[in-house]
Amino acid sequence: MKAAAHMRIRLTWAGGCGIALALASGAYAQGGWRDVYSCGASKGQSFFLNGQGWQDDGISSGVIVLKRRGDDFDIRVADASGSSFSAREDGASVIGRAQDGVIQVLVVYPSMTIETFLFSKPDKGRSVLAWTASKQVYGLADRASVFVSSCITR
Repeated sequence: MKAAAHMRIRLTWAGGCGIALALASGAYAQGGWRDVYSCGASKGQSFFLNGQGWQDDGISSGVIVLKRRGDDFDIRVADASGSSFSAREDGASVIGRAQDGVIQVLVVYPSMTIETFLFSKPDKGRSVLAWTASKQVYGLADRASVFVSSCITR
């Protein structure tokens, strides 16, 4: 696992399918990684600990891609600006399990962010992603979030 050269605090999430093809390049192409799902816009809610409580939240553009190499998983995220990163490349520990067509992935970043991803069993080339994020952003936007996104199989 390659650690990131710097720690990054991510305040936004990615979630539209327009950038999916760009994520298939680079080290993944040579490393045996394959795309499993490409997921688009995410809708959900976040509970902010700074007193704002529950707020509608979501990501209207960008993409989340589930990558797999044997029993290893990774989550690759791109935002509307074209910037992308891999959870593993960002220094996160990534643990995944697959059973009966359902895939669960736990991502723990060194920057006080924990994410869970639950991909439903595919039906006619489509899947649903339900994912959560719990993050500390140094008192500014500490929150717990839950999102849902539509995915296509790759």
